[in-house]
Amino acid sequence: MYMSKKKIISIILLFLAILVIILSSSLLALSSTNKKNITTAGISGDSSFIIINPGILEAISNDSAITINAGPNDTVQIAYGNFKDASGYFADDTTYTTITGWQSKEIWQTQTILAAKQAPALPLDIFASDMFDVITTSKESANFDLNSLENFTNNSTLIIARKGSSAPINISIEWTNFTPGTISIFGFILGFILLLGAGLGFFISPSKSRHTKNIEKKPLVQHISHKVKKFNTPENIEYDISKINNEIINNGSAEKENSESSYKKLNNKLKTRFNVNKNEKRVENKMKNEKSNKSKNAKKDKRKRVSSKGYAHMKILIFICLGCFTITLSSCSGQIPPIEQGTSQLEPDITIEQQQKIFSDILSTIQDCENRTDSIKLQSRLYGPAYKIRSAQLIEKNYLNKMPDSAQIPQMTDQIVISNNHGWPRTNAIITKPTPDMQSQRLLFITQAQARINYKLWGLVRIFSNITLPKFNSALDGSQTILPDDQTLQKTPNQVLSDYALFLEKSLDGKNEQTSAGQFSVDPFVQQLTTITTAVQQGVKQNEGSQKQTFSPDANNIQSIRTSDGGALIMGQIDSYWQRSAGGNRLSKPASDEESAIFGNAQASQSISVHYINVVAIYVPVKNSTEQTIQVIGAERMPVEAKPE
Repeated sequence: MYMSKKKIISIILLFLAILVIILSSSLLALSSTNKKNITTAGISGDSSFIIINPGILEAISNDSAITINAGPNDTVQIAYGNFKDASGYFADDTTYTTITGWQSKEIWQTQTILAAKQAPALPLDIFASDMFDVITTSKESANFDLNSLENFTNNSTLIIARKGSSAPINISIEWTNFTPGTISIFGFILGFILLLGAGLGFFISPSKSRHTKNIEKKPLVQHISHKVKKFNTPENIEYDISKINNEIINNGSAEKENSESSYKKLNNKLKTRFNVNKNEKRVENKMKNEKSNKSKNAKKDKRKRVSSKGYAHMKILIFICLGCFTITLSSCSGQIPPIEQGTSQLEPDITIEQQQKIFSDILSTIQDCENRTDSIKLQSRLYGPAYKIRSAQLIEKNYLNKMPDSAQIPQMTDQIVISNNHGWPRTNAIITKPTPDMQSQRLLFITQAQARINYKLWGLVRIFSNITLPKFNSALDGSQTILPDDQTLQKTPNQVLSDYALFLEKSLDGKNEQTSAGQFSVDPFVQQLTTITTAVQQGVKQNEGSQKQTFSPDANNIQSIRTSDGGALIMGQIDSYWQRSAGGNRLSKPASDEESAIFGNAQASQSISVHYINVVAIYVPVKNSTEQTIQVIGAERMPVEAKPE
């Protein structure tokens, strides 16, 4: 293959460019240094809380060290968590300062957020919050390394709290940035210049046409015909080409080494056969000159076309080289690193590890209260219907000297569902394994009502046997907490709870007419209530008495979590009142051990009224769904009050 000198030089430059860039890359690690920088900020004593803006700690190296110096009698507390949680935690009633970025390499840029209210509505203690992980607590000063923090992302923040005097707080962060060596920088520059020169020579030099004398690449017929036209006559003379071709074909089987001798013989025949006179030769020479001029002009035009393409390719190469050069130098620069903004996508409010710790703390509190038969401490980790039912179970334990079997909560979890709401309230769900004695799984709703209130167990139900639970998003993605009046479902959670309360009442009366409650099928909870009511009815009848149960939903006690198919799993409280009366002068007494424990030492009378709390979990499909129906998946029931009337 024929190559021009320019292309050969371009290839040499290309190899040199690659070699120089490789050597420069090797020298980069040897000649470069990590320069340490110390950036400080002085926070006035008006701010007892400091938040470092998300992205700052993500931008600097993981081996950065942070030092906090406070007053001589101050206590420094440091924790970390999600930035949106920290902002919601302080809300608008606390003055705090945020470190927003770099003013220079030596000074942080800060912003103080003034409190809109005079005093916090709830006490502030970041160490007691479920949302934040504690780093350290120390007197006067504290220091730690960032590489000791786990699961720290560009949405995470450091929270620094100072307790004590109003002296200023000084924060110093030692971080490193990459500074390349001078030799490696010049090496990269030289390499890109050589690369640019190689591309310039390669694209601009025109490619020469294939060599016409290469007889291996052309058939012998075409080669000889070309020689005949070039050597002997002008184009207006007719030759007996067919005869020549026949001779060539006859000689075509000859080997390659004999082709040149065959050509000479044929050429001598042509000279003998066509005796061209001098005038004809002059004509021939004239035509050859004209052909030569045309050929030169054609080559010049071709060179122009190739050159224009070469210049276009050269421009592209120049831009590529400049872009690579800019990226290389910017990556090697020692400037202040950029601060990335946190993602706007929904993400879980807490990690799986945090939820497991919360669940463990809840179970520990329940067990502690059970051992001491003390319901006061339950309020730190239980509220809503869960608190009312567990308090009643502790009363039953005190009465019977044992907790009811239904009160067991397995420690092993089968699935964890975590909310991804930006605001509050937030509701997480836990589905446990079966109990050691093979009772059914438990479904727990754990809710955080406000930023400064820890997660608490809000509701618990026993899941029905042989039930198919709905699917939720992964705990790494999070699930949405929805409101009681959500319109994306077949029915709003409020309406579903109201319809099911009506269904329970009609079922026990034997008058389940075709109303809005008629869409529910008889579930294990309804069967249990029917069995108990039927048994009590026999005694009521013997005493010539009567009984009645009414059910009403509690609109203030309902929680809902979005399922992966767009539906929702709702859990709500339904209050029921069971009134029983005896005929004549007979007395109405509690109908079970549970009612007896709650009734206590009260004096029985002709009538008794028992207040039950019923907690139910219901799956509601997404609106316009034709494949799914509303389904009750679990329930819990406990008397919380019994009194004579």
